[in-house]
Amino acid sequence: MSHRPPPDLARIELALNAYGWTQGRVRDPHSREPRYDTIGLLLRFADVPREEVERVSFLAWHRFGPTLVREYGLRDEVDCYLVQIAGDSAGSHADAIDRVLRALRGDLTAIADSYREWIESMVVNRERRWRPPGGR
Repeated sequence: MSHRPPPDLARIELALNAYGWTQGRVRDPHSREPRYDTIGLLLRFADVPREEVERVSFLAWHRFGPTLVREYGLRDEVDCYLVQIAGDSAGSHADAIDRVLRALRGDLTAIADSYREWIESMVVNRERRWRPPGGR
């Protein structure tokens, strides 16, 4: 496990409640109001412009790692994936928030079975696989 302090779960929860949620895509193009996946919610709450958030996909850590560290205390790329996959495992906005917070606390049952083995291997090997954030 990383030796860095845990993420700021209170701030993450605020960010996850700031806009509407959508599953499996950074932004729901069919919605009139802004709706983002969990990583999109964090980025928008951190004032990343909507247009940049919409282009992020699974490259969030590489483009916005320093922002995610500064704003939320994410420790590494693994935390970024935990936020994304926990949100994609959810069935509702409230469920997404619950799953993200649980996953960041270390409860990997918050991750859908289909992703769990992959994310568990990342968590176990976190120190060897951690990459410093790129981007802004």
